[in-house]
Amino acid sequence: MVALIAIIALIILALLILPGIIGTLWGVLIAVVIWAITGWLVGKLVDRDGEGFGIVGNIALGLVGGIVGTFVLRLLNLQGISDIWLIGSIVVGVIGGLIVVFVARLIFGRKILN
Repeated sequence: MVALIAIIALIILALLILPGIIGTLWGVLIAVVIWAITGWLVGKLVDRDGEGFGIVGNIALGLVGGIVGTFVLRLLNLQGISDIWLIGSIVVGVIGGLIVVFVARLIFGRKILN
């Protein structure tokens, strides 16, 4: 009897917690996909060969680009661009990614991020 109550309690607990965990994982997965797309687009725009920076490089560039893009657009009072779901995030990330690549090449020369 105690085992049955414990199993029912665990099932109820799992049903309460599981949607939050799945929602969080889904949000992280969407963010990583957006960062990868953003980094890939920046790679296509700045790389001579159009090969980009590899999947990990694209994700990293997209993440950093999103942060830089958000900061720069807030300074320019244009943060409303990011309110457009998905497309706005990609546009902000591409703008920030281009800034990151430009600054990195100014500091380290053409060989970096090439």
